[in-house]
Amino acid sequence: MAAWLKEIRKEVDDTVSENIPWRSPLTSKNPDLYFRDGKRRIDYVLVYSKSDSKWTEIRLAFLRSLARLMVEIEVEDCFGKLLGATSTTEPERAIRKKLAPSTSALPPEPSTHALRQGLQKHDTTQGPPSSMDRYRIEALGSEDLFTSDDLVFVKLYAPWHTMGRYAELFRFRKPLIVSDDAMVEGYEHTPCCGCCRCCGTVSSQFPPLRTGYTWPFSTQREYLFDIPPDRDEFFSEVERALVLDYILRRAHCFWDEDEEEEAEAATAAETEGYKSASEDQMMPKYEHHEEGSGKIDLEGWRATRHNLNIGITKLVSDGVFLAAYPLHELSAKMQAVYDQLHAPPMDSPTEKKEVVSDVNNRIMLRRYWASYPSFARRQPLDYIRYYFGEAIAFYFAWLGFYTAWLAPVAVIGVLSFLMGLLGISSDGIIEFVCHTGANTTMCPLCSRQHCLYWNLGSSCLRQKLTHLVDNEGTVLFGVLMALWAIIFLEMWKRKQVSLAFRWNVCTLEPVDQPARPEFLALLLRGYDIKLNPVSGDVEPLVPFWRKRIPRFVLSYGVILFAVVLILACLVGVILYKLAIKIVLYQQANLFVQSTAGMITTLTGSVINLIFIFIMKMIYDRLAVKMTDLELHRTQIEYDNSLTLKLYLLQFVNYYSSVFYIAFIQGTTSALPGSDSMVVQSTGCDQGDCLFELFLQLTIIMVGKQLLNFCQEAIMPVLLRLFNRFKTKNRENRRRAAESILPRDDAKLKPDEQARKRLLACRADYNLLDPGSRPLFNEYLEMMIQYGFITMFVPAFPLAPFFGLLNNILEIRGDAKKFVCQYRRPVIERVKTIGE
Repeated sequence: MAAWLKEIRKEVDDTVSENIPWRSPLTSKNPDLYFRDGKRRIDYVLVYSKSDSKWTEIRLAFLRSLARLMVEIEVEDCFGKLLGATSTTEPERAIRKKLAPSTSALPPEPSTHALRQGLQKHDTTQGPPSSMDRYRIEALGSEDLFTSDDLVFVKLYAPWHTMGRYAELFRFRKPLIVSDDAMVEGYEHTPCCGCCRCCGTVSSQFPPLRTGYTWPFSTQREYLFDIPPDRDEFFSEVERALVLDYILRRAHCFWDEDEEEEAEAATAAETEGYKSASEDQMMPKYEHHEEGSGKIDLEGWRATRHNLNIGITKLVSDGVFLAAYPLHELSAKMQAVYDQLHAPPMDSPTEKKEVVSDVNNRIMLRRYWASYPSFARRQPLDYIRYYFGEAIAFYFAWLGFYTAWLAPVAVIGVLSFLMGLLGISSDGIIEFVCHTGANTTMCPLCSRQHCLYWNLGSSCLRQKLTHLVDNEGTVLFGVLMALWAIIFLEMWKRKQVSLAFRWNVCTLEPVDQPARPEFLALLLRGYDIKLNPVSGDVEPLVPFWRKRIPRFVLSYGVILFAVVLILACLVGVILYKLAIKIVLYQQANLFVQSTAGMITTLTGSVINLIFIFIMKMIYDRLAVKMTDLELHRTQIEYDNSLTLKLYLLQFVNYYSSVFYIAFIQGTTSALPGSDSMVVQSTGCDQGDCLFELFLQLTIIMVGKQLLNFCQEAIMPVLLRLFNRFKTKNRENRRRAAESILPRDDAKLKPDEQARKRLLACRADYNLLDPGSRPLFNEYLEMMIQYGFITMFVPAFPLAPFFGLLNNILEIRGDAKKFVCQYRRPVIERVKTIGE
């Protein structure tokens, strides 16, 4: 333990030097990532359709609420026209929190009644995108950025004092000013061996980042922290996005102008004295009838039921806004488009040299991490954490650690398989089946009216194949894998604590979990209200016996029915195998009769694999719907319930057929000579279940990987061709419409200057929404694979090898999804991959 702590201290000392930056030197300074003044960086973007007039009042009410919460706003359409903005003056706390939109640029407002009726819709499906969605993103070209002229982008920025308030709430640990006297002489960190590239430092393309002495940020002690001259650089893009996401999910709409003026007056008074951010600023409070009675003004709440903390999640699901996301830095393709749009004219005599592209974090991660040719490179975990946050960095750290630990057992598994191959010629059982006892007459495998007697020698090929996995090496390998699993988990705990210390999250305390916006939206559906005695917030009252219990019973009843349906599919596959056996056993060809069991196992396993894929698509959506039905109050409760359902369904879906072959099928054999059944045994063909189990595991594990890789290679090409055809047809229809209808060319067709604006906003809008659980399916897939490797390795010694190959590609494939195909996700800070 002492040596381990000393090693961690050395790593900290190495990165304390002021010559090493704590902020990534690759952070992009592209003007497209900033407000129009070029000083304030865009922290978050909201998108809506200008032609969608029915939500105008709600949008303005929500933006007023954001302005009240000290968020600076700038609204700009696709033509580069400024529609509204919050104004700033000095000092910074005197920001005027009144959004001043250009009403002439906005569509007319409908009636308030119709608007609030629209709020009744609700959808909480926030899972990660499907594979087909990702393939569509691969098919997009740069010309697709300019096809929609109807979008309006709301750019959000959190000023210094807003970030300071919420940094205290989140307890962001920030670097302290280190004096010369406190400097510790550093040590050179070298790999454990010079020949092991994966143990060395990250390549020179990623300079080291300082992760030294830090302390939770405090606005009262700003002088202690290493704040750069540009204070906006003190908080990283991930931290700024976390703060904006926290505000957006808890902000409510201001409908009453009088209430808004009172809120502005209260906020102006707040600038005289500091008041820390808390939940009471996110939701209006009402006076108690009696002090300490715990009763609230119900009539006041019913009268102002629309002033709710519904948040951006509800507004996006209702269509008020089309999307909400923090910005990526420009990709290499978008950077090339940007350089082309801003390149000097070709006839300019002064500028003849090529425009140099901006190299940023995203481009470097795409080039040296999120690409298959980089599979041998060490992952730049510090930069992954800096760009995406701790949750995603922990996932890739765990996946890389797990993959590295698979390498030695994969080699041992291959050696065990080769041992079985080399031992075929010397095995006594094979010698007896193939030579000595080859002419031994065996009982019919089905009733004597349908099947004939057969010779033992006809099973020679099957016995040789079985010996590949049924030998002395697999027994020892199974024992070794049991020890490997225990040691791997303990070593990962050690690695996890080291990373948490290095990333300043080892002392992370969870922020109090407020009610989910979807839960608070129940107030719009007529639910009664109550006062939360802990937080003091007003929340919907969901009766336990009358509402919760029936919903939980219905939810888990449906899940139980889904499990039964999976088992019914398994029974269907078993009956299919019996029917095929009857047909094959009745064939006159002796080779067909001898391989009947192998043929039925192969075809049955393929059918089972198809069922697994179909059931997975159905049950992913079913689990989300049932979890929504349970009306969980907090996000943690919701995620835990969803995790239980999905893992239960996937466990039964993937493992039921394997468990049946391994533990049940062999026990159902009938006695020779019994004519009560057409097929004498529902057990394994020729009395050996291990080979059938080997085939089943091979088809499920390897078949699943091959299908995924084929989809990744072929589908983007096909969809790219389809997308070009669709874009061409859309352009033809638009030109035909423009030739018939009167038009204003200044509005319908943006000029060259307008095309230069909002390139990053438009590019990210075309990416996929990762949802609120972008890592859930990734972890679930690895859990299923880990179960196959640890539980069934004696029957499939090549499982670690195929798992290793899959994970090497999985790391780069998942990295590509997050860098190129998904919008920049916002995930809560974590210190582990899960408890």
